[in-house]
Amino acid sequence: MNQFLESLFRCSMESQKSYLGRDELRDYRAAAYEEERLKGQLERLLEDDLLKEFKLYIDNSEEAHWIDSISAFRRGLAIGLQLGAFSMSEY
Repeated sequence: MNQFLESLFRCSMESQKSYLGRDELRDYRAAAYEEERLKGQLERLLEDDLLKEFKLYIDNSEEAHWIDSISAFRRGLAIGLQLGAFSMSEY
């Protein structure tokens, strides 16, 4: 990602929760808390090779979610730019 897009992306990621409604934010926090609790519980139950495999799964899952976030940002930015250009044209 070039520097301009990276700056926009970092700005949008810092305040992304501010776009959620009260109920959505509550649900998000509950789900995130439960996710961490269950992840910790699984890590305590697993040993050796299974624990390594689980941690590898978590790392890959987080990477995939990060790439999904970047993709969603780019799509949203592209739509916004297209709408801006359309509104300035004489359609």
